[in-house]
Amino acid sequence: MKWTLMLVLIAVFIPAGCGVYGGGGSQATPSPAAGGISVTSSYAKFQPAQIELTKDKATQLSLTSSDVGHTFTVDELGINITIPAGKSVTQNITATKSGTYAFYCAVPGHRAAGMEGKITVK
Repeated sequence: MKWTLMLVLIAVFIPAGCGVYGGGGSQATPSPAAGGISVTSSYAKFQPAQIELTKDKATQLSLTSSDVGHTFTVDELGINITIPAGKSVTQNITATKSGTYAFYCAVPGHRAAGMEGKITVK
């Protein structure tokens, strides 16, 4: 019983607090012309939270998890990349549709805690 209560408290209060310390100021949008895009993930945030791609141009996306495992998911573009805990992965992606879409972490509870951003394809 005590463990169940402790797990419930952890599940409810820690994610709520993470958003408070996650920052939130405006960030420069990395450009694919800069030689690729680097995104760092940690619970409840992506850094940067806004990125830009050029339609039909391959872009090297470097993803790093600074803590637990995460994903980088963009439903409309068919992107779902797993980032292991404390590791980095690099993958070339090519967006074939212009527009602005949400990217998020598909690990249960992470998106609800605020772990999402915007990807703009021009």
